[in-house]
Amino acid sequence: MQQTLAEAAEFLLIHHVYKHSHDLSNPITRYTRIGFPLASDNDLMRMLFFLTKLGVHDPRMQEAVDCLAGKRTKLGQWK
Repeated sequence: MQQTLAEAAEFLLIHHVYKHSHDLSNPITRYTRIGFPLASDNDLMRMLFFLTKLGVHDPRMQEAVDCLAGKRTKLGQWK
């Protein structure tokens, strides 16, 4: 189980959490839409939560963190 979790984390990191595998400059748009309530679709927040819950702290996450932070309102909340 630990190996599978590590492989899943590495898969997300290789893709900088939310980028297309064939073009890391191109984000997967549906992942950048933060949804509530949480449905079956993944988004940046859920994938970053997964990684941090596993204790992953990797520079490849930073762009996703910045993208997520940029979606906050002036009050620091998400719509």
